[in-house]
Amino acid sequence: MYAAASLALSTFFVPALTSCESPGASPEQEAAQARLEAQARVIEAEVSELRGRAFLRPVDVQLADEEDFRAYVDRRFALSYGPGEFEAEEYVAKMLGLIPTGMSLWETTMELLDAQVGGYYDPSQDAFYLMEKFDNPQLTGVILAHELTHALDDQLYGMDETVESLNGNGDAELAYHSVIEGSGTALMTQWQLKKVLGGELSMEDMGDVDLGMEAMKDLPEFLWKPLLASYVRGQMFLNRTTNMMAAQMKAPKLADIERAFKTPPSSTEQILHPKKYWDEEEFDAPQTVHIDSSALPVGWEVLNENTMGELFLGMVVNPLDARDAIDPGNPMSIVGIKYTNDAAGGWDGDRYVFLGRGDERVFHAHVVWDDEAEAEEFQAALEAMGDHIQGALRELAASGPGSHGWNVVRHGNQVSFTAAVVESGTGSVESVVDSLVARVSDSTE
Repeated sequence: MYAAASLALSTFFVPALTSCESPGASPEQEAAQARLEAQARVIEAEVSELRGRAFLRPVDVQLADEEDFRAYVDRRFALSYGPGEFEAEEYVAKMLGLIPTGMSLWETTMELLDAQVGGYYDPSQDAFYLMEKFDNPQLTGVILAHELTHALDDQLYGMDETVESLNGNGDAELAYHSVIEGSGTALMTQWQLKKVLGGELSMEDMGDVDLGMEAMKDLPEFLWKPLLASYVRGQMFLNRTTNMMAAQMKAPKLADIERAFKTPPSSTEQILHPKKYWDEEEFDAPQTVHIDSSALPVGWEVLNENTMGELFLGMVVNPLDARDAIDPGNPMSIVGIKYTNDAAGGWDGDRYVFLGRGDERVFHAHVVWDDEAEAEEFQAALEAMGDHIQGALRELAASGPGSHGWNVVRHGNQVSFTAAVVESGTGSVESVVDSLVARVSDSTE
C-alpha cells in the first residue's frame, strides 16, 4: 500500500546478506569491518544505558554494498507480496491519482531507497548491516544508534511476529512501523544530544552528507510521506505530543515504549492523534469493515484488498496545490509537512477491494466516519478531486480497455467510492458493485 515505506521499513524481515568476512574480502574491507565491530560494541552499550534495558545477546554487524542491498530487497519482496499484489497496489495508486500513470513504482521506489538507506537490521539473523558508502564515522555512529535500538526492541518484543500478524492491513502495519521507527529515532536523537553536549559530536563532524532529501524532491508524496511519517510522527506519538520540537527535547517514557510494542496502535489515526491511543477518555480504535465479494459476476476475481487509513485517505483528498514537496536545501522543511487534513479527520475504519477481469479493473472502497458531518466533509473533498482522478482513469483506459468510471456515494456516516477502467458498453461496473456487500462491526467485537 505504501510502496517506499513498506519496502524500506520491512527490510527488518529479510534473510541475511552475504557477509563481508567472506574469503574474497579485501584488506580494506576487513579493516572497515573491524572498525565497524569496535564502534558497534561501544554504541551498543550506550543504547542500552539510554534505554534502560540490556541486550539479551550481542548483535552481529556487517558491511553491505548496493548489490547486496538489491538482493536483500528482492528477497524481502518475495516474502512480503503474493503474486500480483505489488502490481495491484501500484495500479490503485495510479487510479486515485497518487502517482503518474506512466511511473514504474518499483524502479522509483528502489531509486529512493538506494539514496535513503544507510543501514538496516535483520532480526532473523540478529544482525545489523551498514552500507559501505557511508564511511563517515560520525554518521555511522548515528546510524548505529538508530539501528541497534531496533535490535534491542526486537530482542525484547519480537517485532517480526507482530508485523506478520498485521498482514493485509496496511494502515495498522504502518502504525506499528511508526512505533518501530519512532523508538529508533527517539533514542538516536537522545544519543546525538548527549554527544553534542559532551563535545564529542558537532554538525560540522557530520560533514556534507546527502541522506536522500534530493531524491525525494520531485517525487509524489505517496512515495515519501508515509516513510517520513513513520520516523517523525512515530517519535511524536511515543512522546504523546503533536509538537515536533517537544518530541525532540525529551526521551519517551520506557513504560510508554513497552506499551506501544506490546499493545500496538491499530491505525495511523492513533499515530497522528496520539490522544486517541494514550488518553482513556479519547481512545478511538477503528471499526472493522469487511467487503463480501463472494457473489462477484463470472470472470471477476479479487486481485487485492487492504485498509487505507487516515494518512492514505488524507493524500487522496489533498488538493494538488496543497500537496507537500521536500526542499533538499532546507531540512527544516520537514517540520511543516502535514500528514493529514480536515477531510480525512474523523476516520473510523475502511476496506477496499481491487478486482480484475482480463485487463479490466475495478477499485471499490467503503469508509466509515465518526458521524455524518465527517462523512459529508470527506465526500465533498473526494468529489472535488474528481477531475484529477478522472484524468488518471482516462489515461489508464486509453492504454487498456478504453472506458472508465468514477462514483462517490454516501449513506449516513459511511462513504463508498468506485474507480473503474473497463470495456465500454458492458455494464460491468454496475454489476460488480451491486454484488459487493460491506459489513461494519465495532472494533471491540
